[in-house]
Amino acid sequence: MDTFDLNGLEPEQAREIVTHVLRSLAETRAQRVRLENDLELWRNRVSLAARNDRADLEAEARTRVDDFELRLGSLRAEEAELVRGVDRMKRQLSDMENQPRLSVDADRLLAELELLGGERDELEEKFREEEAEALLDQLKRDMQNEQS
Repeated sequence: MDTFDLNGLEPEQAREIVTHVLRSLAETRAQRVRLENDLELWRNRVSLAARNDRADLEAEARTRVDDFELRLGSLRAEEAELVRGVDRMKRQLSDMENQPRLSVDADRLLAELELLGGERDELEEKFREEEAEALLDQLKRDMQNEQS
């Protein structure tokens, strides 16, 4: 299943998934900010080592800068994917919440109908069916008599 696809889920489940992804996005952003700060620190250290003619420290600091840049690139890509996913899920969730709910509770519906129309009278229903059958039979006989 696509992580950002909410189709087929109940709104409650969908909201939980959106909340989880939003938390992941917040954590990813916080990691990115920390990495950006670390990257800036190590870039400054590269400059410091170069100013002090410490080639050995400068080389090690550049290695750290390269590592931070690589990790930062991956983190930025992950963050962009999460942002796109959150936007997609928000649209899906909004569409989901705007759709009418199609669940039917048969017992509740029957109870409401009984409140509106009174309790079902099974004897009355049976007599109405018999009366309808008798009228139908009479109509059939009348039609046969007209055709003859």
